[in-house]
Amino acid sequence: CRRKSTMYEIWLVTFCWALSFPLARMLVAEVDPLWITTFRFLIGGTALLVMSMFGRPSKLNLKKSWKLVLFLAVFEFFLTYFLYLTSLMYLPASKVAAMTLSTPVVILVLDSALKGKFPALKIAVPFALAIVGTIILYDPASHAAYANGQFIGFAAILLSNLSFAIAS
Repeated sequence: CRRKSTMYEIWLVTFCWALSFPLARMLVAEVDPLWITTFRFLIGGTALLVMSMFGRPSKLNLKKSWKLVLFLAVFEFFLTYFLYLTSLMYLPASKVAAMTLSTPVVILVLDSALKGKFPALKIAVPFALAIVGTIILYDPASHAAYANGQFIGFAAILLSNLSFAIAS
């Protein structure tokens, strides 16, 4: 019985997450991404502050780790989400969702570059195919990509993935 309810929960979370892309696309048509991001994180920050004041004491020592918390807040959350919303201004939600799913590719490339070590062939080949597929999906060399701002959206979502990869 528990397994059945877990499957429903997984489907519900998946549905809500998938629905967030077209809903965010509609929202950025009306409101600037910076305002959306600021408002979202103001609500989240306020909730965390209230929870920290009235909840159980945290094991996180903010006096010692405030730089790490600030770094993660900026790169892993705020900047990533702002760039994601910016990309939705220029690209269809389906393309942004596909590019968001390529974040592990960006993390692998960044990790390999920083370590100076090429991943094993059984890892490198699928990731190379993912990169080629992403390039084909976006076709950044086409004139249409520059005419309607798709290149800006592509750059924004790529920078969003890079921001998340740096924080990871």
